[in-house]
Amino acid sequence: MENFSRYLSIDGTLTVMYCMFWIFSPADGDTLSVVAGSRVMLHCDKSSDELQQVTWRMNRVQLISFTPGRPLHAGEEAERLKINISLSQSEMYALVIESAHKSHAGNYTCDIATLTGVWEKEWELIITEPKGNWNKHLIAVATVVPCVCFLIFVFTFAVLQRAYSWHGGMNPSVCSDPQIVDGLNKL
Repeated sequence: MENFSRYLSIDGTLTVMYCMFWIFSPADGDTLSVVAGSRVMLHCDKSSDELQQVTWRMNRVQLISFTPGRPLHAGEEAERLKINISLSQSEMYALVIESAHKSHAGNYTCDIATLTGVWEKEWELIITEPKGNWNKHLIAVATVVPCVCFLIFVFTFAVLQRAYSWHGGMNPSVCSDPQIVDGLNKL
């Protein structure tokens, strides 16, 4: 009985490890990472002359559906996100996003129905922020730091000059140290 419980303990641990690996493993489709503002085209890989229907989905929500000989059907989500489809067979009915932004990130699926079957292609689209233009920040810092240093110098000089004039300068009648007075008189 003790060996059996040890077996279940090890088996249970392996099962939990397998489930965790499966949950956190990447999706089956391709991962595409683009910078915000870029143009994105997702191509369906299956090209066929026997096309019956092409359907694009984002996060399981239908975006666009196209059937040859019928008008294009674009859902509310596609219109809101300004997503279109290329009706060119040479571009394999690609999904087109002219200017990608964070709300375009997600899982995309292309379903193609042909006379020979249904084909599916998946992508994970990741939108990244453009790298900061550190050159502009460097110019700003290179300009601001010397200006601030100069202002501190001017302010300090003005305060010292005011304090010097307030004390009446360094004349012998104000100064009580005889060595300083003798030094000033020699000048």
